[in-house]
Amino acid sequence: HTEGTEVLGLDRDHGGFSFDLRRPICTGRGACVAVDDLLIANSDRGELVAVDTRTGDIRYRHVFGGYMHPDERPRFQVPVLRSGALFLPQAEVYVVCPHTGTLLGRLPCDLVPDALRADEAGGVYVAEASGYIAAYHALPTLSLVRKD
Repeated sequence: HTEGTEVLGLDRDHGGFSFDLRRPICTGRGACVAVDDLLIANSDRGELVAVDTRTGDIRYRHVFGGYMHPDERPRFQVPVLRSGALFLPQAEVYVVCPHTGTLLGRLPCDLVPDALRADEAGGVYVAEASGYIAAYHALPTLSLVRKD
């Protein structure tokens, strides 16, 4: 049995099984977030997997990186949902559309993103356990231009 993150679906009404994937959805330890009808797991081994919570079907899967030395893996893999985008701590920070898995961008920072925060204005903040921090502005901003 490979180390991985397993998913078991339970019916909200009667508590019985609605699906059991019977195998890990991703290798390594995955942190999950629910977005509408998806359970999205971001693993410490560079995988992103979205599972349909109604059927248990895999909607999309990405493998962002190859082998990462354990010291280079983020301490927390929790995806951050802001402004309709999902920010993923991996060897670098990836930004994807949570519903389709489409890659929207990435922040190739030199820090291991042990802590990741994003704000509604598109600011992304990365902190490494060593104490280093970095800030980025990842999303374009719109402003109203009015002709006088």
